[in-house]
Amino acid sequence: MGRGVDHAKDSERSLRVAGSCNGLVCVSLEFEFGEPSEFDEPPEVDELAPPEVDELAITNPLTREVKILPMPRPYPPEVPVNVCCGFGYDSSLDDYKVIVGFTKTHGQKRTLFHVFTLKSNTWNVIGEIKYGCTYDTFGAFCGGALHWFMECDADQKVIISLDLTTLEFKETPDLNVTSMTNASSGL
Repeated sequence: MGRGVDHAKDSERSLRVAGSCNGLVCVSLEFEFGEPSEFDEPPEVDELAPPEVDELAITNPLTREVKILPMPRPYPPEVPVNVCCGFGYDSSLDDYKVIVGFTKTHGQKRTLFHVFTLKSNTWNVIGEIKYGCTYDTFGAFCGGALHWFMECDADQKVIISLDLTTLEFKETPDLNVTSMTNASSGL
């Protein structure tokens, strides 16, 4: 991991915690699109979009070391996607993993997942599942797995879990979450 971050160049970005584990913190660096003032040029269509995950970083707050991870780009930039992320530890390999899933905002609810392993320093495709994240969200790490609220094509909400050792998905069906209008922050 490298030392420090140049915060001056990130002045128009915001940071959100994507997960933490064993003293390491995974943060997302997101573009901020503020409201234009009356003196600004009219914004481009892309500037009206909500903040979007641009990069991820793993940091050790104690040592101030930071490793920037560029996001994988499975689709062309003009294809709108929702992103779900997560961070956890694979005890069988003694390795930390960052998981990122991309759901196209139009069409069938399917999410394509990628994994970044800290030891190999590479992104790999895990595969596609038949569920979609309907907003940008971060998974909760518990029991060796990451967990997200997702939806199937019938708009039924489920919890999808990804075992970080086997990289296999499991579904917890039939959740009664109708009273939860925004279940985006984990469990």
